[in-house]
Amino acid sequence: MVFVVIYWFISGRGRDRTREIYLKYSANNGDTWSPNVRLTTQPSNSGLPNVTASGDEIHVVWEDDRT
Repeated sequence: MVFVVIYWFISGRGRDRTREIYLKYSANNGDTWSPNVRLTTQPSNSGLPNVTASGDEIHVVWEDDRT
């Protein structure tokens, strides 16, 4: 089985202008995809995501400006 993982971050609009990180994956070479998964929910900017996979686990890290 081959996993394909994509991730991105977007800036909010209106009052919520924080950057949030999302991820989706495919377990069948991209034929079908998971729903979008929002990884960040804090009221702070998140960015610089990095992803790695080990077996059937996906690990994502990022930085944010929480105090």
